[in-house]
Amino acid sequence: MIDKTTLRESLDKILKKNSFDSTLILARQDGIIVFEQDENLSMQKKQALGALMAGAWQAAEAMADFFPTEGSSFFRLGFDTSDSGIYVLPIETSEEVFYVGLFYKNELNPAVLKNKLRSLSHQILQELSVYFSARENLNKPLFENITDDEIENIFSVAGV
Repeated sequence: MIDKTTLRESLDKILKKNSFDSTLILARQDGIIVFEQDENLSMQKKQALGALMAGAWQAAEAMADFFPTEGSSFFRLGFDTSDSGIYVLPIETSEEVFYVGLFYKNELNPAVLKNKLRSLSHQILQELSVYFSARENLNKPLFENITDDEIENIFSVAGV
């Protein structure tokens, strides 16, 4: 069984292993922050970034729908200069869509940073998939086809 605390600890380990000097935010599709990594920003600014990141992604996706593509494409959202910018990737699980965003500045090699974020997004997807799979199994009834007579037989042995 995996609970939210276990998931949070697991993702914290992944984030620490893949530490970024930049601001990193994992948000749900509605913009609510799930995880963040930046001690210099206030929580209010992080929440604003989460909401804006999700909104920008959905706006870009709506614009992309005007020009349909063939086949499956891996979209990403980038807004950057040669050393600073924003890079957002979707993480689609069976249950929900998340966005992981990296806000960086004064970076010598943004391509390496973006590659590291793509790798991190795959690790996060694996952890989220395990979490949602375990949560789905918890929702299944323990005894699906048990009759009242069988219940009575179980408790009659104990004299109840």
